[in-house]
Amino acid sequence: MNIVVLSGSPRKGANTDTMVEAFAETAREDGNTVEVVRVASKKISGCLGCQYCFTHEGTCVQKDDMANVIESLKGADMVVFASPIYWFDITAQEKAAIDRLYAFGATGFPFTKT
Repeated sequence: MNIVVLSGSPRKGANTDTMVEAFAETAREDGNTVEVVRVASKKISGCLGCQYCFTHEGTCVQKDDMANVIESLKGADMVVFASPIYWFDITAQEKAAIDRLYAFGATGFPFTKT
């Protein structure tokens, strides 16, 4: 199984990183491929809601690091969202990445349910 972990923690080496690494290590021991993407350290702007992606086969009008994240997700069998809780919710960096998944609305999520 190909697993992609989207980590929204802006603090390297903190609790979320410890949790992500423990998960990734265990998943790899079970024979899975794991890619950890630190979205908090990437340049990812919030979704504009412009629906450009709906008329351009899921391609976003914004040219930032989210394009690479989406490419990683296209090959994923499982996506794991990891984030500390700030002000009763996930981090703004994680939320921006999740909101940008709106681009999959044009083509559908590539994940399959097994």
